[in-house]
Amino acid sequence: MRKTIYGMLYFAILLSFVDNIIPIYAYYTWQFLIVLVFFAIILLNRNRNKAQSNLAVKFMWIWVFYSCLSLFWTGEKLDYFLPNFRLLLLGAMITFTFFKVVNTKQILKNILICVFIAVIFHNILGWYEYFTGNYLFISDSYKVLYQSLRLPTSTFYNTNDFSTFLTLSIFFILLLKEIFEKRYMKLISDFVILSSVLLVYLAGSRANLIGSLLGVGLVFIYKVLVRRITVKELLIVIFGLFIIVISFGVWINVNQANFQNLDFSNPTSDLTRINLIKNGLYFLTKSFGLGIGVGNIEYMMQFYAIYPTFGLLPIHNWWIEILVTSGFLIFIFYLYLYIKMYIRSFQMLYKKSNNEVKSFKLNLIFLGLLSAFIFCSMSTSSLFTRGWFWMLHSLIYLISYNITVEKGGEDENLFRK
Repeated sequence: MRKTIYGMLYFAILLSFVDNIIPIYAYYTWQFLIVLVFFAIILLNRNRNKAQSNLAVKFMWIWVFYSCLSLFWTGEKLDYFLPNFRLLLLGAMITFTFFKVVNTKQILKNILICVFIAVIFHNILGWYEYFTGNYLFISDSYKVLYQSLRLPTSTFYNTNDFSTFLTLSIFFILLLKEIFEKRYMKLISDFVILSSVLLVYLAGSRANLIGSLLGVGLVFIYKVLVRRITVKELLIVIFGLFIIVISFGVWINVNQANFQNLDFSNPTSDLTRINLIKNGLYFLTKSFGLGIGVGNIEYMMQFYAIYPTFGLLPIHNWWIEILVTSGFLIFIFYLYLYIKMYIRSFQMLYKKSNNEVKSFKLNLIFLGLLSAFIFCSMSTSSLFTRGWFWMLHSLIYLISYNITVEKGGEDENLFRK
């Protein structure tokens, strides 16, 4: 029975990474499988463990409950609410499931291998599009533009989604390398990472390019400098790298602005995105900081915006989207969890750098992931509706727990087993 449950979980993970191209019945298949796995593990294992006690799991369920509660003051229509809420609920189920069933190194490895397989698939398709100009899955509205610029998208809706997925996945592959024992698998991983970074660059997504450069730069520091400098000196180097990457991002932004002659009337303009954020904050004040509802942004942007967005409705910023849709309380809780993961990994750098190189490297990779997430989460139009994102989002919480836990028994770091 347990093998069947794990098989359904792995299959659901793989399907979620290509759900943009599969038929509608298959699109709902991976979501249905997650629900089945969720209830199966509740029925088969009622013992209290880290799935019930972990703060990230509790937060996800609080977020789900708060989103339902918000219907009382937002008056949100169900046809706007349910698509986003369904993915949020699945995100909570996935987080709970990961913490409940991932209790061995092999299971963690299998989940990361699912990510690895998906990245290889999207790399192959991305390079095929770049070299041939043949786009198999892109919508007709984008096809002419993407063909003329040879922008890789694979099965995703656009280049931003494609780049966000690759940027986040790079760090999961780096973590998987620490589990791989065979040298040729480590070499394949390095090749896939390099290929992914190049595709992010070719896709032209500035936020994801900054994120991938910053994150991979942290890992490069480990490779080159970690045995030669102290942790305090390392933190100074990391801060310097952060400044360099931000400056590089500004340089890219200015040059693109000069090239595209950006203005408020350009729907892809940074200035238009600023208007989206200003509208979102205006909606937030009208809700007295409680939030306007998880599926309400595009409706509000279309009918109640006070700043022009020229047909662009999604807010294009994960952090602001959480704040506007779910209010200050959920946003502060989410930010607290994120900062806590960051601080905990930094603390582990201090504790382990001198006597456990592997733990040091794992935490440095994870810091790279968190740093990259800051930027790449501001690229996609709305991460709420992306099933693949909720898989990776839940995996971030799971990895954070496993690389920072110091207890033995059930709570032992799975990377050490």
